[in-house]
Amino acid sequence: EIYTLSLHDALPIYRTLEFIEKHEQAGHIFVIRPQEKVKIKRLEKDEKKLEALYESGYETARECYDDMLTYLTTSFKRKVQEEESLS
Repeated sequence: EIYTLSLHDALPIYRTLEFIEKHEQAGHIFVIRPQEKVKIKRLEKDEKKLEALYESGYETARECYDDMLTYLTTSFKRKVQEEESLS
């Protein structure tokens, strides 16, 4: 019974992850995610671990910056073209 409740509680998370993957693959969203599995407790209190995670996330975002700008520029141009074709 406990396992069933845990699995039931996790279903919205899995649905959200599926939603994100689906829309990322379709090119509707740009996702910045950790490159490696995050090994930290939900309520971590160790400041060094938290700072290391922050730095890792910051570095990942920096590495994705050019790709994100390309995505945003392309998405914007596509949206403008769609609106112009409707006019």
